[in-house]
Amino acid sequence: MKEQNYRNHIRFYSLYHYIGIPLCLIILIGSIVQFIRVIHHHGSVWFSIFTLILSVLFIVTSISARFYGLTVQNRVIRMEENFRYYRLTGKLLDSTLSLPQIFALRFASDEEFVALCNELSLKTYRQKTLNVQSRIGGRIIFACKKHAKRLPYNLYYRSR
Repeated sequence: MKEQNYRNHIRFYSLYHYIGIPLCLIILIGSIVQFIRVIHHHGSVWFSIFTLILSVLFIVTSISARFYGLTVQNRVIRMEENFRYYRLTGKLLDSTLSLPQIFALRFASDEEFVALCNELSLKTYRQKTLNVQSRIGGRIIFACKKHAKRLPYNLYYRSR
């Protein structure tokens, strides 16, 4: 299997990105122009409404087909990384890890993969615990660094 890196991670499917979607947009723009022309000249609007609906249907179908494929790809990546973690440790991957975290773990080598998974699981658990404690305790505790400026130094670091 090829090594995962950023260059071979992102792909553009030329038939979809450079031909299909632009053609759908051209058809949509043409049908809108035709609809406006028919309305302006007081003609029969049924055919122009039909082409407008059909062009919107083309765009919705092509975009939803792309999202279905991406959803399946996300499930496959989660299963691959879950199997990788199981193969290395004999346990299942923590289910609280988010998809972006799992995507980032794809680029880790086997030597650092387990340690990174455990570290991410611990951080996710701490963050969720702090969010629950902040709701239960009635005081605001921010678990993320971007909000740390709003709190006194000792409150932020005590809450971590």
